[in-house]
Amino acid sequence: MKKEEILELARNFKFEENTLIEREKGRIEFVNRFPLESLIKMKINEYIERGNKNTFAYWLEFKDIICSIKGGSSQKFYIYQNTNDDYVKGKGKSVKIINRENIDMEFKILIERIVNVIKCVEEDRINDITNIDVPIWNLVLLKILIIYFPDKFFDIASSAWIVEIAKIFKMEEITTVNSQNVVALNYYLFKELKNINVFKDWNYLKFGGFFSNIFSNSKENYWAGGYTYDEKNMSKKFIEKGVFGVGFFNEDLSDLIGEKEILDEYFTGKNLQ
Repeated sequence: MKKEEILELARNFKFEENTLIEREKGRIEFVNRFPLESLIKMKINEYIERGNKNTFAYWLEFKDIICSIKGGSSQKFYIYQNTNDDYVKGKGKSVKIINRENIDMEFKILIERIVNVIKCVEEDRINDITNIDVPIWNLVLLKILIIYFPDKFFDIASSAWIVEIAKIFKMEEITTVNSQNVVALNYYLFKELKNINVFKDWNYLKFGGFFSNIFSNSKENYWAGGYTYDEKNMSKKFIEKGVFGVGFFNEDLSDLIGEKEILDEYFTGKNLQ
């Protein structure tokens, strides 16, 4: 889709006022439940705890608050509990059980890094975020930032959608355009779009509704079965084109499903890209 087509659709886009009110109500409810200044004091069982529907992670994933991050693996939160109620960290085969005496320390490191990112956003030091190693997935980090800074980010956390929008509006002239840089991309896109007349009065929710409407209705290519055809490995082409079945991999990929960047890392390691 071209920029001119996006702008034409924007001129005719209508977003239900009731939807705006309800979504914003949910965001405010989250902020009241988890005030920004209280995050640094958060305990691990307030962050995530199996069976507890009143934790930070549960509200982020399952409450109907702005962009959805439902599904996939709990690894998106980096620290979580397994079925034995052990706290673990990491992803894929690098998942490790955290010794109980180290849980508080491990979580303190995680929450401090999240708070440091928040400080960068408060001070508009977006480029400094790349220097902070935050092990939660980008879509989780971005949803946190959208909730606390709706005046600086629009309501989309999907790396694929953000990268596509960035390419349409030629954001490579401002920052790096790839799935690892989606926080900065969202931030700079929001500023750039607000400078365009048709978007100048839009808020974060209207942007999210608009682009969700466009990309949710766009056609995706799905490939079923294996990835070898005429004795040729077609996986690279399938990855470029869309989504394909991985039933013929002789490995369990269930822990990798849920975020494109995790799968990309895996396929790269297997020389499949």
